[in-house]
Amino acid sequence: MFTIVLADSGKIHWDWGTPWETPKPDQKSITTLIRNLNAWRKGAGRPFVCFGRMVKPYVIEGARDIPMVLKINGRHRFPSLLTSRWLSPQGREAQIVVNYTTEKQDFRITGLNPKQNMVSIYEEPDDDRTKTVPVKGGKIALSISPLSAIMVEFGD
Repeated sequence: MFTIVLADSGKIHWDWGTPWETPKPDQKSITTLIRNLNAWRKGAGRPFVCFGRMVKPYVIEGARDIPMVLKINGRHRFPSLLTSRWLSPQGREAQIVVNYTTEKQDFRITGLNPKQNMVSIYEEPDDDRTKTVPVKGGKIALSISPLSAIMVEFGD
């Protein structure tokens, strides 16, 4: 579940610690991202993010650093792709990758079991059609649309 901070005008604000007069984030982009991510909780990601157990994710390569300006100690490096890996109660395993930027991104997931031959990719949360991608040398190469997420399910 997302928590968002609303300003008096009903617009989404950065956080509670940011002064109200600070310019608000782009409302269209942030509502699109929230809508897209929330759909995973109700769709294909439900067995994982609602009922599953989070485990250490496989490594993402190819994300760029986006500096976050902090009030204290200047800047913090923040990856342009966020990820989490989950085990469902039925023993299925999936990793969700989120692109919160407004640009398409190419990336790799590394450190996979070398015996893994293929993975299933869900590009839409409400579509049970998946595509399969070959695993080569414990890695897969993928791309992700702006303001969206994909789910990679690892089989036996």
